[in-house]
Amino acid sequence: MKHNHNAFENQIFNHFREKVKAINDAIELLIEHNYKVIDLENQIIDKSNITNLEKRYSFDYKRTPKKPYEKKETIQE
Repeated sequence: MKHNHNAFENQIFNHFREKVKAINDAIELLIEHNYKVIDLENQIIDKSNITNLEKRYSFDYKRTPKKPYEKKETIQE
């Protein structure tokens, strides 16, 4: 029986699948140890909503921007 090779089945995509699996395993490990994870969409993932995507909630992370560093002149004697 011959395997039909699809365009999306190659080493590059396999590499990304392995990376995604490693990231998901790391998130599950952190949550198992009572950490909360904030994903790239600002959704909080914890024990109560790791399997149910609909229970995840987002938050608006507003922080004040950093002030640019201003060099102050020093008085030299």
